[in-house]
Amino acid sequence: MQPGEVCETCFISPVPRPEPVAGNAPAPASAGPCADPDCVNGGSVPASGCGACGASARAAGGAKLLFPWGVEELSAGGGALRIGREDSPLAIRLADYGNVSRRHAELMISAGMPVVVDLGSANGTFVNGERIVPREPRVLRHGDNLQFARDLQATIDLGSTR
Repeated sequence: MQPGEVCETCFISPVPRPEPVAGNAPAPASAGPCADPDCVNGGSVPASGCGACGASARAAGGAKLLFPWGVEELSAGGGALRIGREDSPLAIRLADYGNVSRRHAELMISAGMPVVVDLGSANGTFVNGERIVPREPRVLRHGDNLQFARDLQATIDLGSTR
């Protein structure tokens, strides 16, 4: 189909893929994959960052979780960070959060983006006030507010404005 034509089956006109932003061609050293299906850089965040979506090299490789006690880091290839009162590196800090399950949730970097998965917790995991479906990964964005059960909250910091 040519631009401007309408499909006779679905009556939709195709939308062309965005052109790369000037001066933002992928650098030889990519900072990581981009989860945006319409990425102007062909799915790779340039080492210098992306002028189109604001993804930074640091964001492509990890994220910070801002908890009440301080910062916890997520890094690509660093494995999952389990949130819970057992089998978690945060177990001691979570001892006072009795409504957080023993194995509540996991956070990881997947395809360059932070992801949270509720592990079937009794009191739920919430993203920006919305309870997520247990065992279904949920991609997180810069500034998202995470809530584990009623009292434990964290904010996602990607070091950019995605």
